[in-house]
Amino acid sequence: MTRAQTHTSTAGRSGTRSQEEKARRLEAKLAAAETKRQASIDDKRSRATFLLDRTVKAADRQAKKQSDMALKTESSLRSAQAHRQARLAATSAAAQGASTPHHFLRRRAFMRVWLRRQACSRKLQRMWRAFADNHQTSRQLAVTFIKTGVPHVDLPPTPPAATVTPSAFQSAEQPRTPANTAANTPTATPTGSPSKVKELGPAIAWVGVNTHVTEGADLDTSEQPQDAFEKFAKAIQAPATLRSAKALLARLEAKVIARSNITDISSLMQRLFPKTAKAGGHLERYPARVFLCAYMVLSHPAVVFNTQGELEDMLAEAGNTMLTAFEALLNEMAQPMHATDRSDSSSSMNTPQGSSPQGLGPLLDAFDQAWAAYLQRFVAWKFADAAALESELIKVAIEMEASVLSKTGGDSKPAAERSEDLQVSML
Repeated sequence: MTRAQTHTSTAGRSGTRSQEEKARRLEAKLAAAETKRQASIDDKRSRATFLLDRTVKAADRQAKKQSDMALKTESSLRSAQAHRQARLAATSAAAQGASTPHHFLRRRAFMRVWLRRQACSRKLQRMWRAFADNHQTSRQLAVTFIKTGVPHVDLPPTPPAATVTPSAFQSAEQPRTPANTAANTPTATPTGSPSKVKELGPAIAWVGVNTHVTEGADLDTSEQPQDAFEKFAKAIQAPATLRSAKALLARLEAKVIARSNITDISSLMQRLFPKTAKAGGHLERYPARVFLCAYMVLSHPAVVFNTQGELEDMLAEAGNTMLTAFEALLNEMAQPMHATDRSDSSSSMNTPQGSSPQGLGPLLDAFDQAWAAYLQRFVAWKFADAAALESELIKVAIEMEASVLSKTGGDSKPAAERSEDLQVSML
């Protein structure tokens, strides 16, 4: 065999092997594809079986629900038919006995009671309208005081029929601290024309507020913000603020007195207002100026307090507790009355003692207890501050007297008659 023939036969055998190799690969691919197709078919078959079972169960539930609804409807119809038959029988029996004297007398008595109830209802409505027009309701008093901008309470949303414009001094609810209280100080007169509002004088008119400054005290504005203090004092001393606070506190006093188990604070009020007590005048349970002093104490303690001691800390703590209870009560009073509130208030009357009832009663009791504690701390601090001021004034008078005696040599009257400078120093 020649070399060419050998080469040709070798090439033929290699070609045959490559074709066999390709055929085996193709068969393997076909087998893998068939296996994958069979797995996909099995998966789809199982999913279709699951969906079919779920659909059958849903159809069974729907059929059972419809059957139960049909049974319930049939039972309601039978009950209504029986009730209708009973009413017809009662009406027939009443019609048969309507001509008796006993039935006539019962009907006349029922009509008299019904007419009496209608007359009392109309009279009560007229009296309520007159009271709301002349004296304002508790909610109106609460909203008026909130509009002054002094309390940290937001106006509640009003019904569409009576829209109330929010106050410009309305502030967000946040914890009460001297920093945020001074930042929320109103910068304008709450109500009324600025030209007609009469200022009530400096802060020295406030009961118990220590406005005297010790000699040599630092008056730097960074430590004692006099501008913010004056703005806040003017806002609180505004006639509209005092009127609204006095009216609201008088209404709260009437509500508290009508309740039982109230704290007796008559001795504290007699110490605080001795002249009125001796004259036999009426001592208010919640004096407006004493109440508003709590806002001054918490807003600017560095200006109100001459010193920072135990009495001042106790007064600030009691004032914070009292104002927290008051603002919770104020927020509840300012809520608008809806039609659903009647059912809620009637259902709350049946609440057991172990639960927490809703309404103004618990909030009013909490405010009155906090007020008694605050008033006790206030009276103690006021008399201690008055004693300190008295001792300071006596010290100044003694120093002035010693200075005059040192200039006159112990004989002040003749020397004063001869010297105009000594007369001026003695005045």
